[in-house]
Amino acid sequence: SSEYGENCRQAREDQAPHANSLYSLAKIQCHNLISYYGKVLNMPALTLRLFSVYGPGEHPRKLIPQVCSSILENKELILSDPETSRDFVHIYDALEIIQDSL
Repeated sequence: SSEYGENCRQAREDQAPHANSLYSLAKIQCHNLISYYGKVLNMPALTLRLFSVYGPGEHPRKLIPQVCSSILENKELILSDPETSRDFVHIYDALEIIQDSL
């Protein structure tokens, strides 16, 4: 999602990337490099722009680990903005979909 920069809230697949940090710029350039080598080597090349992937190794301050910790420790969960919506996908589900599409 970082490739869309400030426009990531309502990003569309046909929308051009817009770097707003060194991190997003690096992701855009990786996409460009993969596309370039795909064309030069005449090989299929694909990059995915996945949003809100979670799973093992997730930083403890991210939402899913915070929710789990608050339940396990019987602590109040404080959300930053209850109006914010996200669509989460577990890393294993994302990997299964990718593998099945190869």
